[in-house]
Amino acid sequence: MRTRMQPIGTAWQKLPRVVRDLSGELGKRIELVMTGSETELDRQVLDAIKDPLTHMLRNSADHGLEGTKVRIAAGKASTARSACPPFMRAAQSPLRSRTTARATT
Repeated sequence: MRTRMQPIGTAWQKLPRVVRDLSGELGKRIELVMTGSETELDRQVLDAIKDPLTHMLRNSADHGLEGTKVRIAAGKASTARSACPPFMRAAQSPLRSRTTARATT
């Protein structure tokens, strides 16, 4: 069972580039914050969530985050933050992590 477990960070490898590309296309400043990349999941689960995770991130950037001018007018920071926490966190898991990887665009 232990050999099937892989860090969730493997499913996140392409997300910083996706966010950077979307930021340019949409004209929005977006910062991607990923925490818990060492949290381990079964390999099959990781394979199954890669595409839906990318889709959710695209929808978040496209529909959930305001443009820079709108954010400033509303008194918010010019850069929007999108977070990717681990999907499953066992309350007593020794694999919980606080590692943060940031991709700023």
